[in-house]
Amino acid sequence: PEKPAPPREPPVVESVAVAIVGGGAAGLSAARRLSERNVAFTLFERDRSCGGRLLHGCDEGAPAVVVPSGTSIRTGATVVGIFADDHKPFLAVVQHQRLHFVFYERLLLANGGQPTLLTFPNNDLPGIFAGRAVSRMIRQHGVVPGERIAVVGDADEARSLAKLIVASGSKAVAVGGVPERAHGLRSVTAITVTLGGSTEKHECDAVAVCTPLSPAFELARAAGARVGWDARSRLFTVEADAAGKAAANVWVAGELRGPMSAAA
Repeated sequence: PEKPAPPREPPVVESVAVAIVGGGAAGLSAARRLSERNVAFTLFERDRSCGGRLLHGCDEGAPAVVVPSGTSIRTGATVVGIFADDHKPFLAVVQHQRLHFVFYERLLLANGGQPTLLTFPNNDLPGIFAGRAVSRMIRQHGVVPGERIAVVGDADEARSLAKLIVASGSKAVAVGGVPERAHGLRSVTAITVTLGGSTEKHECDAVAVCTPLSPAFELARAAGARVGWDARSRLFTVEADAAGKAAANVWVAGELRGPMSAAA
């Protein structure tokens, strides 16, 4: 570098009554309920717009995106950690390249999770994507990653994604099959799946692997919540009571608690 980096701006210190992390289906639903009851809150969403899977998912029957007006919705704000100062918890939020320390009285975590890829030979070939990544490509960016796409994994999500792919002008094959092996050298050219009790090989130029999200439980653990293995979903989920309370003044909602539809 020819000159020193510009000096860092000092952190902004704020206080809010209720903080919501995540502006997807669960976070927006909570924001709407609080807004109806005139409860002040601040919602932090890392993307440039709220909606999450409501905007770029393929769930059938998903509700419309409704962002409460006249409330504090902060997009492009990434919550990178939860800490405490003199036993008072606060969020560390990065927004516009500046750090904010946001002290809160109550916290709702609705930050979802990340897709997982099933384990099968050659699952790292170029052209193999998470199903939700394919849905985002199509709905948010207008990009279809192939002309003949194998849609494998979770049967319900695979059927919904296949409809989206077909409506976008491509062909969906092996819908809902269990992947056994991907084939190809520089990129995927075919996939072998088990479907309907038989093993079949399908030619394809892309594969969409549909699986439940793995809950992003790190913030919840930092806030004092417990994480446990859920045998039904075969995922680590945040433990909470029926009302979603996971720790003192901390609640969780949405897919942090396990797989569920956007409507749920």
